[in-house]
Amino acid sequence: MTIKNYIEVDNKKYSYFIEPIDSEISKIICKTAKIEQEFLNEDLVNLLKSLPNLIKAEQEYKEKKDNIIRFRVSALEKIKLQKKVEKSWYKTISSFIKSKVLK
Repeated sequence: MTIKNYIEVDNKKYSYFIEPIDSEISKIICKTAKIEQEFLNEDLVNLLKSLPNLIKAEQEYKEKKDNIIRFRVSALEKIKLQKKVEKSWYKTISSFIKSKVLK
């Protein structure tokens, strides 16, 4: 019998599941925290207390911008890009290009 429940983090609800394996072990699944493994039942309370922090950590990891993409443009193309950015509400060329490409 799978138990489905929700945990609230920053006013949003995230689901998690507890699947009893036997009298001592249960499997916990929380896709938001990237958890899908078995735990001793005696450890479930501590895991559930830590779940909000695990969810936040996973979200921060996903949002971390540590990859760089570089490409070359001519001097004229760079000037055109800078002018378009100045006319828009974007602050940087990067944010301008990302908004256009990643729609």
